[in-house]
Amino acid sequence: MLYERTQKHDIELLFFKTYFDKLATGKKNGFRAASAIPMPNQQYLVADALCMLQTPKRKELYAVEIYRKEDTNRIHKSLLQHLMALVQGQPSTMFDLNHGSRILCVFETESSKLNAMKRICEDKRFANAKKHFLFGV
Repeated sequence: MLYERTQKHDIELLFFKTYFDKLATGKKNGFRAASAIPMPNQQYLVADALCMLQTPKRKELYAVEIYRKEDTNRIHKSLLQHLMALVQGQPSTMFDLNHGSRILCVFETESSKLNAMKRICEDKRFANAKKHFLFGV
């Protein structure tokens, strides 16, 4: 379905990597998720998926998060981690982009989506980054 939609709108799907996909780390028996975003102090933010689209104007990077439970605190904590990655420019640096990326948040229920949206609207740390967070059911 994603492939058909991208073709219909003159967009090319360059890659779609999930946390199930593994990359060798170069260490003995070391692997990490292909969707891992490097953070300071040798930490990683592991998104459910990372995908890159080529639009007629530029490449667009999306971190995809799927939320199946109604735990607003856990969701907010996850979104805060993505915010910190955005503020530090980590996703863009990882793929040599000179613009910010976006986080596509997909929820199982409408109420869970609305609760998460309400929570980030109330959190001043998200004030300048709301345009980077996309929400759907």
